[in-house]
Amino acid sequence: QLHQVELEMQNRELRESRQALEETRDRYAELYDFAPVGYLSISRNGVIQSINLTGARMLGHERGHLVGKPLVAIIGSTAGRSISDHLRKAFAATEGIMGEITLSGKDQHIPQDVRLDSMVRTDSEGEMLCFTTMTDISERCTVQRELVAEQEFLQKIIDGIDEPVMVIDTHFKVHRMNRAAAQVAEELNLDQQSLHCYELLHGNTEPCREELQPCLLKMLERSHQACKVLHDHITPGGQGRKFEIIATPLFDENNEITFIVESTHDVTEHLALLDELKARELSYAHLAQHDPLT
Repeated sequence: QLHQVELEMQNRELRESRQALEETRDRYAELYDFAPVGYLSISRNGVIQSINLTGARMLGHERGHLVGKPLVAIIGSTAGRSISDHLRKAFAATEGIMGEITLSGKDQHIPQDVRLDSMVRTDSEGEMLCFTTMTDISERCTVQRELVAEQEFLQKIIDGIDEPVMVIDTHFKVHRMNRAAAQVAEELNLDQQSLHCYELLHGNTEPCREELQPCLLKMLERSHQACKVLHDHITPGGQGRKFEIIATPLFDENNEITFIVESTHDVTEHLALLDELKARELSYAHLAQHDPLT
């Protein structure tokens, strides 16, 4: 009777342990299948060994149709080349790698852009498998594409201005310029990636000395208002020219200047014409007040 009681207690504990194990397995199976990202394991020859429901939905197929099939054949030729290259790098790497692919599915529920995080491990049977997570990054990529399109549109707008335009930070570094400014930089053999405004405008190696040339950045930092100045520039050909520079501040949320926009306009001929007109006016005034005969 004692042995029978002990056996019954052991059987009850075994049943409880088995039930707890099954509940845990079911819980993790649910977490695996309905996770917000796709999970799949892929053999060295590119065949899908396992995949969760989220991953199957991202690929636009039933899970039963995917297991045992080459992943390249599922996602199409364009994305297939990308995934083949990704798997080749993953099996050659000693640690996890990351990549991105663009799917070409027509189903609106299939993400267009997917991030892949892969790591190769050996399974219980000694086979090398690539364990990969798939994350839908379509929304992020769409925003990035829209941002790039907006930047290209704004660049086309400032490129349409035939006078140099630059966006300059508070350390005099040029962050953006139009085509006219870029042409001047090319003529001066300046590196556009590390260009400063004083290098482009004056060919100097340091900021303008305010007693010689008024610095627009310093003026804007004091006034916080748009302003214009007249600068004497030396062209790449060594010719002296006069330029009117108009500067406008750009502020952050704390009303601090982060950038200034400078546009430069050559007014040499305009000023020469004004001088000529002024000389003519003086001549006419002299003739009006004096008798030419006497």
